Amino acid sequence: MVASLLVLAVGMGVFVGFVPDEDLSGAARLWVAILVALPFAAAAWMFSLMCLELEIDEHGFTARVRPFRRVRVDAESVVSTDLVEM
Repeated sequence: MVASLLVLAVGMGVFVGFVPDEDLSGAARLWVAILVALPFAAAAWMFSLMCLELEIDEHGFTARVRPFRRVRVDAESVVSTDLVEM
């Protein structure tokens, strides 16, 4: 999260530096940079909150990557399984 905010801050600084002075005043350039960076900050925040939830039972398994929807796989649909240690 800190790295994302650092990248956004540097990007805003570069954007403000490249807009010619004749086009926008200093305060206007700052507001434009904030409005341009806002969607990227929202995406970085959303990805920082992502979490994998996996529930396995005798009926199958349910997987969910928060904040997205769940996926349910029935046990009859599973052909094979492997355990992988990282």
